[in-house]
Amino acid sequence: MRGALTSGEGRNSVLSPNSGLNYTGRFEWLPLGRFTDGNDYIEGDLAREPMPKLSVAATYSYNDKAVRQAGTLGNDLYEARNIDNYEFDLLYKHKGWAWYSEYQNRSVTNPITVNSTDPTKTRLMYAGQGYMSQLSYLFKNNFEIAGRFSSTIPSSSIYDDPGFPSINIQQTDQYELGVTKYLNGHRVKIQGALVYISEKDLRTDLRGANVWSAVFQFELGL
Repeated sequence: MRGALTSGEGRNSVLSPNSGLNYTGRFEWLPLGRFTDGNDYIEGDLAREPMPKLSVAATYSYNDKAVRQAGTLGNDLYEARNIDNYEFDLLYKHKGWAWYSEYQNRSVTNPITVNSTDPTKTRLMYAGQGYMSQLSYLFKNNFEIAGRFSSTIPSSSIYDDPGFPSINIQQTDQYELGVTKYLNGHRVKIQGALVYISEKDLRTDLRGANVWSAVFQFELGL
């Protein structure tokens, strides 16, 4: 069980500070015992767990009077908003295999904010739900292959509000196939991925943009 109490405003916020705070609590259950050396806080099974390990967790966060589009990140909203975040995740690891899945729901009342001096300008806070599932396998030479699917599904308040007909946030589905070479644990690695993104207009139930992309990166962690 863990908890945190913070300002919830993020760094270098432009809006004047307010009395709102961010309340966060997390519960973790390890029914098969502890993971090796914090191996439950990284994606791949770098410890090659000799026995099956499982983590089941739930997190709740309430940000009172949030001032940014993503709560503590993003552009400043024109008005503060309250955010309810619920998140559930599951992690299983054994002998190089790692399966991770998560679900998140964000609830925001009136997520679209309007500039008081220019009603044509709006900024919204994302409201809706999303889920992701990833399966990976780490070879003994520290090469890893992984497949991932994720989907973000907006609330109708940000795609079908009669007061804001021009705002129509799409559902986004993403498929990814990646390869990682770990050079020094999780901190130093080379990664490449092939990504396919598909969008869906929930007003019309029609598929929109479909995009292929490739990613290559070198990560040096501290």
